[in-house]
Amino acid sequence: MLRLRHALRSDLERVARAWALLHGRTFVAPEDVEVLFLPVLGHRLVVAPDLMFEEDLTRQQAIERVFASAVKSAPRPEPDWDLEAPAAKT
Repeated sequence: MLRLRHALRSDLERVARAWALLHGRTFVAPEDVEVLFLPVLGHRLVVAPDLMFEEDLTRQQAIERVFASAVKSAPRPEPDWDLEAPAAKT
């Protein structure tokens, strides 16, 4: 069983925006979220000890499973290179 301690999405969003700004960008890239997921959210996930015992997992492995599940349910956006860009309005 996993429990969340805070509003994780807003925490990750704020940190990712700051990360992007520190790297000279005005936008958050998918790589930013991937790099920051474990450091930002890992300490806020409460993993039940019985889950780790039953599955023979370390805390880190349990958190990495959460990350893998999150990526699977919300995959990284990919550009649609085959689509034409809309015409610019003048």
